[in-house]
Amino acid sequence: MVQIHQKGQFACGGSILTPLLILTAAHCALNLRTLNDAERLEIVAGQLESGQRVRTEAQSRQVRRVIRPNPGPFKDPTGAFINDIVILLLSSPLQFSDSIGSVNLISISPHAEGLARIYGWGHTERERVSSILRQATVVTLPA
Repeated sequence: MVQIHQKGQFACGGSILTPLLILTAAHCALNLRTLNDAERLEIVAGQLESGQRVRTEAQSRQVRRVIRPNPGPFKDPTGAFINDIVILLLSSPLQFSDSIGSVNLISISPHAEGLARIYGWGHTERERVSSILRQATVVTLPA
């Protein structure tokens, strides 16, 4: 997991796909004037708490480009998010370590219910963004 910062402030979380690519939600890039206005974004990897000084073993990288795989709308007529993904191309690769690595993606669509672990700094039951990385186990649904 990485933290995504806009103008030095925590904005969203993201998942490391490769040392150069981060997957995140498209709505995290909403404040950008254009998808090429990526220099306003920075990622921090290896830090579990948001809002803290960057730890020595953490790594920060500027975002060079924002890639939108699906150029269609990312909200449906009701305002619900759909196709809400972007890929961030970093200015230089992350160095993988014990605390920094890529996510394990499923290679096929699940055919039955199962369990998956999710991570994030998102809203808690009190509607506040968590300052520490949280995890939960959720049930997956068949495709």
